[in-house]
Amino acid sequence: MLSLKKCNFCGKEISLGSGTMHVKNDGSIFWFCSSKCRKNTLDLKRDYRKYKWSRKGKTES
Repeated sequence: MLSLKKCNFCGKEISLGSGTMHVKNDGSIFWFCSSKCRKNTLDLKRDYRKYKWSRKGKTES
């Protein structure tokens, strides 16, 4: 059975056929729901806990 993935930045569930998978050289896999989440994580190296629009940030603070 196929499972839904969660965005590594905001925690939103990603439906099948959408989103982006990023694989690092060490084999770790990142799933992103949008380019906004991808850019904040990989390019800008931001912490999801500091942003209120991030679902993960809302629940942990």
